[in-house]
Amino acid sequence: MRTEKDGGQIYYTPDKQEHFLLFAVMVGQPLAPEDHFLQMEGSLSKSLTDYQRTSLDTAKIKGQEAAVWEFSFGAKDARRHAKEVEFRRADGTAFMVYVSGPEKDWRDSLRQFTTVLNNFTPTI
Repeated sequence: MRTEKDGGQIYYTPDKQEHFLLFAVMVGQPLAPEDHFLQMEGSLSKSLTDYQRTSLDTAKIKGQEAAVWEFSFGAKDARRHAKEVEFRRADGTAFMVYVSGPEKDWRDSLRQFTTVLNNFTPTI
C-alpha cells in the first residue's frame, strides 16, 4: 500500500506498517545530512523507547554528500530496527530513504532497502 503525506513523504507498506519504506524530498535543506540526522536523533532518542544508535556515518551516495544512520528501538509488539540514508545535492535538495521493520526480520528488510537504494534515482 502506498500513502503520501504532507511535505513530500511517501510510505510503502505491505502489512499496515509492520514493515515499511519511506521516501522523502526536502528542498532547501540547510543542514548537511549528518547534522540533520544528529538533530533528528536529539528528538527521537527522547520519544522512542530504548533508542539505541547502531551507527551514524558520512558517505558519498550517487556522487552526493550523504549520511547513513542505523538504530533500533522498543515498540509495543517487538524491538524494531531502522536505517535511513540522506543525500543532498549542492542546491540543498535532500533525498531520504528510510526502512523500518521488526528486528526478527531485519535481514530481509535490509536486503530490500539495499535493492531500493541501489536503484533509486532522484527525479527533481
